[in-house]
Order: sequence, then structure tokens, then C-alpha cells
Amino acid sequence: MAGLYGCSSGTDEQPLPDWTGKTDTLSSTELHPLSSDSTLLHVSEFVALDNRYVCLSQPGIDDQLWNLYELKGDSLIRMGNFIRNGKGPKEVLSRAYLTVRDDGSLLIAPNGYNTHFFISDKHPDSILNPHSWKTFNYPRTNSYLGMVRPLGKNGYILPSSTGGLDYLYERFTVGDSIFTGTNSPFPERESECSNLSKSMAYKVQLYRRPGEDRYVSVAYFGDWVTIFNVEGDSITRKKSILNTPPTFTLREDGINIRYDDENSMGFLAAVTEDYIYLFKHLIKYGDFGHILEYKGYPATYSDEIWVYDWEGNPVRRFILDVPVAMIGTDPQDQFLYAALIDPETSDQRILRFALPKME
Repeated sequence: MAGLYGCSSGTDEQPLPDWTGKTDTLSSTELHPLSSDSTLLHVSEFVALDNRYVCLSQPGIDDQLWNLYELKGDSLIRMGNFIRNGKGPKEVLSRAYLTVRDDGSLLIAPNGYNTHFFISDKHPDSILNPHSWKTFNYPRTNSYLGMVRPLGKNGYILPSSTGGLDYLYERFTVGDSIFTGTNSPFPERESECSNLSKSMAYKVQLYRRPGEDRYVSVAYFGDWVTIFNVEGDSITRKKSILNTPPTFTLREDGINIRYDDENSMGFLAAVTEDYIYLFKHLIKYGDFGHILEYKGYPATYSDEIWVYDWEGNPVRRFILDVPVAMIGTDPQDQFLYAALIDPETSDQRILRFALPKME
């Protein structure tokens, strides 16, 4: 294509795992709102605090962003809203991300802010009382704030997007005014590209193993998933699960990028202390606008989950009985949760799948 300059990767591709003898089908149970004030609409994210309480991000319902629900059998009971768009003592302007910390406290990272909110514990009284929350400020960044993850006792790590240095991840300590890089270079390439272009192309999501500074990095595009530890400024115990980073070309300005059509659409993920759950997108980047459906659902839906342990060993593949838009799991690896929009009724549905033992 005229005006585009190649920037191909020199990384050796890693074959996809063989799931023969390791594949199970999971059947779904729908979770139903118990009353009219528990209406589900536009669920974009959810966090299972345990087997009793779940938090659902629901932008678009009276500007509500996060609601707390109690699970009783197959029913969802709405307990209240604790983050609203532009309302309340802890207001936000767009989206807020929720992370459960090792000590049982919750961290809320509003997109576009340099302030985070701490909730002391997972008890509903703490979650639903924003006046009791604590705050801290962090250096301004262009990174995706939902990917800010705890690091050590007073630090955090997140994907780099500044484009200033040749690294994938950066970290900071509460009270610092700048970020520090790690020894995590971008993939080697056969042709020169600026670090700014690489930071746009190699977008990743970070997930942390509860109780340990061990992380899994999951690319938005390409089959590229890496597990690693962080010790000081160093990346250690690095293990590639999948090693096919996205390929791209530079646009006419020599900075902005265009992904190649053959790139995988990558994964979403959920993690527990024992396992990494990868939600496999089944279409390629070039399929957008050409492949519109998958089994009667939008083409971005999937019914395939790959499970690995934290040493990078493939454990199980699950095929769901219905394609879904996103997944989550409870901390005890008892249930997998998923969200979808019913194509016939346009209703939001939350499903629960009982997980088998994976020893």
C-alpha cells in the first residue's frame, strides 16, 4: 500500500497448544435480577469478590458505572451503586476499573484521572460508603489505567505508553512524581520503528497473580502472552505462553500504525491464584467488516477458553455452550462468569459456568 512502511517482527513464532484430551464443554446457568431495580444493561466488566458478591460495571444506566450485587442461588440482588458518572463524592467522567488487592481491599482506577480510590475491604458497608474511601495521586500517564496492578507493598506496574524508552512496562511508587522503566524491551524488529510507534502497536493487558509479584501480559492483537516476575527494576522468571506479536506497517507520517490483516485479535483474560484463563478471540484483524457473526452472535464473541497454570503449562480448554462477550472467574476457581447480549431479545444476560477440578 502506498505511503505505508514495513515494520515486521523478527520474533520466532511459537506453535499453538495441542488440546487433544484436554477439552471439556461447559454448560451455562443464567443469573437473573431479582427485582426491577436490578436491571442489567450494558455490562462492560465484572469482578467476583467471592462466591457471594459480584461488582458489575454498567455505564449507561442513569450514568451508573459500578454496582454491587449479592448472589443467592441463581438470583442477582442489587445492593447499591458506588461509582457514578459525574455524581457523588468520588465522581468520575468516563470509566473506572476495579482491582482486588491481596489484603482484601479494593482499588478503583478512574480513566483519565491521576487519583485512585482505596476501599478498605470487600464488605458491602465499605464499598457502598464512598465517604470512607481513601485516595492517592500518581504521576500522569497515557497508559490504560485499568491495567495498573499492585507491585510490592507500595508500588504499581502498568504497560508503558509514553513512547520515550524502549520498554513494555513501567512502574511507580505511591508519592513518586515519575515512572521508572523495567528491563522489558519491545520485540526485536527487522526494520526501524520509533518507540512511540512500538508503544502504540504492542498494547498489552496486565494481570497479577494474587499474593505474588507475578504477572501475565496479554496482547490486544497477536497471539502473544508472557508470564513474568518483577524484582526491583528487573523482569525475571519470564515464560512465553504464546510468542507471535502483532505485525504492522507505519502510515505516511512515519509514526502511526496499521495492523496487518492476518493478526489474531488476541485474548481477554481472568486470573486466580492457580490459573490463567484466556478468552480466545476467533477472528482476525482483517475480518472486521467482512465476518459479522459467529454462531448467530457478533463476530467478536467467542466460546473458547484456554487455561494455563502460572508456570505456563496448558491445563484445559473449555468450549462454552453459547458464545459470550467477556469472562470473569471467582477466586476459588469454582465458577466462570460471562456476559452477552441476546441477539433475539437484545437483553443483557449474565451466565455462570461450573468449573471442573483441574488438578
